[in-house]
Amino acid sequence: MELQALRYAAMISTMTFEKAEGTYREHLEKLGRSNEDPQQGLLEFLDWDNPNEKPFAKDVRMILVSSNFSKELTTTVLWLNEREIDIRCVRLQPYSDKDRILLDVQQVIPLPETKDYQTQLREQKQREKTAERQRGENTKLLVEFSEGRDICKKVAADTFVEALKHMGLKRILDLDPSDNRLQGRSLVSRDDSEGLAQKLVEGLFVETNSSTKAKKECLDHIAKKLGIEIKCSVLSPSEYQTRKSG
Repeated sequence: MELQALRYAAMISTMTFEKAEGTYREHLEKLGRSNEDPQQGLLEFLDWDNPNEKPFAKDVRMILVSSNFSKELTTTVLWLNEREIDIRCVRLQPYSDKDRILLDVQQVIPLPETKDYQTQLREQKQREKTAERQRGENTKLLVEFSEGRDICKKVAADTFVEALKHMGLKRILDLDPSDNRLQGRSLVSRDDSEGLAQKLVEGLFVETNSSTKAKKECLDHIAKKLGIEIKCSVLSPSEYQTRKSG
C-alpha cells in the first residue's frame, strides 16, 4: 500500500494545475457529472480564488485508509514522517446497525493529540541538522606529515584528497577492501558507479562525501595501515584564519 501511495504522490508532484483540471474533468464525466466545473471544484478544495501554477503540487499529502495496518506499514509511515513527508494513516472500522452501515473513522498516525509536538520535534531536528551541516562545511583539515609537509586547504575535501594522493592512491587501492572505505563506500576505486561525491585524481576516483571529522578518522586509519606517520587535526574557521595569517 505505502509503495503505491508513494508512486501516486510522485506522479502528482509533477502535475500542473491545468493537467489536474483535465484529469478531474475526465473523472467527473465517468461519474456522470459532466455539468460540474472541474476548475471551480479544484479551487474550492484548495481554498484558492484563482489558479496558481507556482505552488501547485509543491507539497503532496498522502492518506492511507484501511481497517487495519501492519507493523511494517506503520513503521514505514513513522519513518517518512520523521523525514518531513506528510503521510498519515486513517483507520475505518465498519459497523452494521440494522439497515445501516456505520463507519468509525480514526486517525492513528500521527495521533491528533501529538501532532503539534511532532511538528515541533521535526523542526528542532531540522535546525540541528542545518547547524551540524554548516559546522561541517566551515571546518578545515590540517594534515602534517613527519617529513615536514603540511596540507591545509580552504576546503576540507581538497585537503583530504591531497593527503590521500600524497600517501599514494594506488597503495590505498591495494589495501583490503574493508580498510579502503569511507562511511561504508569505497574510498579509492577505479570507477564512479558507487560514490556520491567523487573526485577524479590520477585516473582513480576518490570518495569525499563525509563530515570533516569522518575525513580525519579515515586519514588516521589509512596512514596507520600504510605505516605513515601523520598528525591530522580539524580546525575551526578562526583557527584556520590564524594559521593562514601566521
